[in-house]
Amino acid sequence: MFFLLGILIFIHELGHYLVARRNGVGVDVFALGFGYTLISKKFGETEYKLCAFPLGGYVKLTGDDPDEELSEKDQARSFSLATPFTRLSIAFAGPFFNFLLAFLVFTVVYMIGVPVPGTKVGKVMENSAAGAAGMLDGDVIISLNGNPITQWDELIAVVHKSPGIPVAMEVERMKEKTDTVERTEIIQLTVTPKESKVKNLFGEDERVGLIGVQLDETSFETKRYNPISAIMMGAERTYFITKMCLVGIWKMIEGVIPKESIGGPIMILQMAGQQASAGLMQYAGFIAFISINLAIINLFPIPVLDGGHILFSIIEILTGKPVGDKTREYSTRVGIALLGTLMIFAFYNDIMRLVQ
Repeated sequence: MFFLLGILIFIHELGHYLVARRNGVGVDVFALGFGYTLISKKFGETEYKLCAFPLGGYVKLTGDDPDEELSEKDQARSFSLATPFTRLSIAFAGPFFNFLLAFLVFTVVYMIGVPVPGTKVGKVMENSAAGAAGMLDGDVIISLNGNPITQWDELIAVVHKSPGIPVAMEVERMKEKTDTVERTEIIQLTVTPKESKVKNLFGEDERVGLIGVQLDETSFETKRYNPISAIMMGAERTYFITKMCLVGIWKMIEGVIPKESIGGPIMILQMAGQQASAGLMQYAGFIAFISINLAIINLFPIPVLDGGHILFSIIEILTGKPVGDKTREYSTRVGIALLGTLMIFAFYNDIMRLVQ
């Protein structure tokens, strides 16, 4: 887990570092971790540190404290004296690099190849819509309403949207199979999905159509994408995960998702172990998922997070004057309190999961 978090934190802080340097803002410290310094080395103007407590990191910019006394040279490199557009870009760079990491990971995964389930039916359930229509174990569904399909997800998408609506299906059925001969035939079926109540990703009841079939687990194939397609798929996947995370946060605010689902480092450790044991592709996808979550959390409009700096910069751009010192101080205290409460709650949930 610490290796995983280290990668994500390094990429996040690297974003701040590179954009700050690109805009002429000084970087005094680039640190991975907090607390006691284990290793420290200074190159040029920047001290690079590895600290004992690995759950975080930071980049200390020259003049990021408005009350800090600066030399004339440092004033030209000061973060607090930079334009609001510059401060906004530096603050946003960290989350942006986490989004970028997720996009690159997904793109590489799609180029290497992802397991894609085919449309072979492993089992037709008793008293199901598929069984009533004459579907058999081993049938391969090749078209729906005249449209060819090759993936199980395509079948689910159509069936779920068609409760009570007849769906014309073509299935390929084994007619004869010997050591030397394999003959199939095409069967025309009309299946009417039954309306059923299922739980969606957020635990909400949803009414969908079901036909009562299970996937044949042997029908998975590895699908590799060319670089252009992989880039498009990587962008699409990054957008989808980002959207689901934002919806999940909103569902949690609404109370649809229980607060007990919030987890901290221990839960991440457990999930990382599970994904690592499932294979490299699953682990890579998990890294991308956590990277997107880290980006979103840091964009919360809380002063101690990047989102707080972005908010203050936007206010200054719109009003033409910086946010007052007292407002900054008060909001920072509130932000620290909120963030601390959230961390304590996450650790509490982690501990309760372990003892239950």
